Amino acid sequence: MSPANSRRSSRRLLETVTAVRQPALWRGLLLLTVTYVALVSLPMPWAPYGIGLDASWMLGLSLAHHQAMVAGRDIVFQYGPLGYLVYPDLACGTPVPPLLYRIGLYLILVAALCRLAWIHRSKVAAFWTVLLLGLGISLDPMPEQSQGIIALTAGALLLLVDRSRWRSLEASLLAVLAALGFLGKLDQGVEGIAIFLAVLVAVVLQNRPLDWPARRLWLAVLSVLPLSIVAFYWASTGSLPSLVAYLRSGWEITSGYSETMGLAGPLWQPALACATIAAAFAAVLLVAGDLRTLLPGLTPALIVSFFAFKHAMVRQDAHAALFQGNFAFGLLFLLVSARLARDRRLILVLELFSFGMSYAIEVEQFPGFDQDVRARLELRRAGPTLAAFWHWQSTWTNVGTAEQGLRARLRLPARFHEIVENGTVDVQPWEVDVVQANGWRWQPRPIFQSNSAYTPVLDRMNAEHLEGDRTADFVLVDFSDIDGRHPFLEAPFSWRAMLDRYDLSFSGEGWLLLQHRSRRRWGPLARMGGYRAHWDENVPVPATNDFLVMAPRISPSCAGKAESLFFRSGAVYMEGTFGSGRRFQWRCVPRNLAAGFLIYPFPLSLRELQPLFLPDRYLASSDQIVSVRFHADKPGEFAPEIPIVWSRLPVIAGQ
Repeated sequence: MSPANSRRSSRRLLETVTAVRQPALWRGLLLLTVTYVALVSLPMPWAPYGIGLDASWMLGLSLAHHQAMVAGRDIVFQYGPLGYLVYPDLACGTPVPPLLYRIGLYLILVAALCRLAWIHRSKVAAFWTVLLLGLGISLDPMPEQSQGIIALTAGALLLLVDRSRWRSLEASLLAVLAALGFLGKLDQGVEGIAIFLAVLVAVVLQNRPLDWPARRLWLAVLSVLPLSIVAFYWASTGSLPSLVAYLRSGWEITSGYSETMGLAGPLWQPALACATIAAAFAAVLLVAGDLRTLLPGLTPALIVSFFAFKHAMVRQDAHAALFQGNFAFGLLFLLVSARLARDRRLILVLELFSFGMSYAIEVEQFPGFDQDVRARLELRRAGPTLAAFWHWQSTWTNVGTAEQGLRARLRLPARFHEIVENGTVDVQPWEVDVVQANGWRWQPRPIFQSNSAYTPVLDRMNAEHLEGDRTADFVLVDFSDIDGRHPFLEAPFSWRAMLDRYDLSFSGEGWLLLQHRSRRRWGPLARMGGYRAHWDENVPVPATNDFLVMAPRISPSCAGKAESLFFRSGAVYMEGTFGSGRRFQWRCVPRNLAAGFLIYPFPLSLRELQPLFLPDRYLASSDQIVSVRFHADKPGEFAPEIPIVWSRLPVIAGQ
C-alpha cells in the first residue's frame, strides 16, 4: 500500500471512530447536564411568609380553601381555587396536596427535559436548551410562583420537537398543565392557554394534510383543555355551576389590573425591555438563515414576550427586574426550532444577553440574591432541599410554628376578644393575618382585599355582600392605603355599604371594631344636581350639612384602552382643599368613582373616620371641602370631560 493510500485509510478510520464516539459523548454530556439542571431546579421547600399585605393574601387563599369557599362566588382574587397550592399555609390543613403539586410539577419538568434531550435532532440545541432553562430557574427570585408556567414551557418545547406517536399524549398533558395554571393564577393561566394553543396550531400545521382520524385526534386533544378546567374546578370547589362566575370575575380581575395597579418607575426599564424585544425579533426576522424553520416557535415566543413585559412593567417595583429572565424563556422556543447552526448561534447570543442582564438587574434589586444564585448553581442548596422534602411533615410543622410566632405580635387586647366572642370577623382593607392571629372566624367580602376590587363589578360584589345576610358580625378597620389611594376613592360603593350597615363598637391599638346593625342608616340617594368638569379644573363642592356623595364619571379614550392593554394606564388623582386651607392629594380607581363616594365628610385618617360609624347622628364638622380637581399623569388616555353627579344621603328617621 502506498503512503498516500495509507494516509487516506487512516483518515477514514479516524472519521469512523469519531462518528461513533461523538453521539456517545453528546449523550454522556446531555445526561450530566440534565442531572445538573434537575438538581438546580429542585423546588423550594415551604418557608414562612411573614406578616403584612402579601402574607395576608397568601393566608387568605389557604383559609378560603379550608372553609370550602367557592372561587368566583364566595372568594375572588388573582389566584383561583388552586392558588393555595402555590402558597400553602398551615391553615389549609394537610400538606399533602401542596406537596404533590410541587413534586408533580418538578417531575414533569425533569421528564420533559430528559425526553427533549433524547429526541432532539441537534444535540447542541438540546444541550443549550436544557442548560439555559436551568439557568433561568436559578435566576428566578420567585420560584414558587413560576413553577407551573416553567413546567408548561418545558412541555411546550418538547411538543415542538417531538415527531413521534407520543405527540398527542404530550399535547394532552400540556392542556392539563394549562388548565391547572388557569385555576392557580389567572394571568399565568391565560399565558399557559395561549402557549398551548399556539404550539398546538404549529403541530397541526406540521402534520398537514390531515385525514379524518388525525383531525378527530387533534380535536380530542383540544377538548382536553376545557374538560380539564371543568374537572379541576369541580374537584376543588364542588360547585360546577359557579364556574361561570369564576370566568366572569376572572375577566374583571385581569381587565382591571393594568388600569388600577399601575405603578410608574424609571424610564430606562420599559425602554430597555422594548429595545430588547424589538432587537431580538428584528435580528431573527432579518438575519436568520432559515426563517421557515423558526416559524413554529415564533408565536409562542411572542406570547411569552408580551406577558413578560406586562408582568414586569405594569408595576415597576420588584416586578420590573423579572423581565429579562422571563423574556429569555420565550427565546427557547426559537432555539429548539432552529435547524441551522448560524441561527442557533444568533439565538444563543440573544439568550445570553438577556440572562446576563437579568442577573445584573436582579442582583441590584434584591439584596443577597447574588449569594442565593451562587448557592443554587454550586448545588449547595440541593442537599438541604432534598432533606426538607424527605422530612416533609416536620418541615411543614416547623414552618407553621414559625408563622404562628410571627403572627403572635398581631394579637389584640382582651377587650376586642370580649366583644367579638364567637362572632365572625371581616377585616378592612386587607389584614387577614390579624384575624388569624386572634383566632377569630374569618367571614370575608368576596374580594377580601379591597385594593383588588379593580372594577365597578367587583366593588359592587363587595357592597352587596356587606348589605346582605352573609356579611360578618364584625369588621376590623384600618386606614391603610395602597399606592396612596384613599379608601373611599378605591372602593366607594362597598365603603358606603359598610358605613350604612355597621356601627362602632370599640376603638384602640390603631383599629376600629365595627358591629353589624340590623337596620340601614341611610335612605336612597337623593340627586342634587350635576356639573361638567375638565382635567385640572377646580370644581366647587356644594355646601351642605347632610352627607354628600360625589359621582364623577371618568371614561377611558381609545388610546387609553390600547395603552392599558399593551402597557398600563396612567395614574389619576383627586386633589382637594378644605375651608381651613388644608390640602390633600389621593390616588383614585377611575372607573369605580362613578358609583359615588362620600365627599362630605371626607376623613383623612382613622381618627377622622371613627365618628362616621357612631350609632348616633354624625355631628357635622365646620371644615368642609370647598373644591376638588382631578389630575391625570396622562390626560390623553381619558375623555376630556368629566360629568359629575352630586347627591345627598338622607339619614333614616330614628337612626
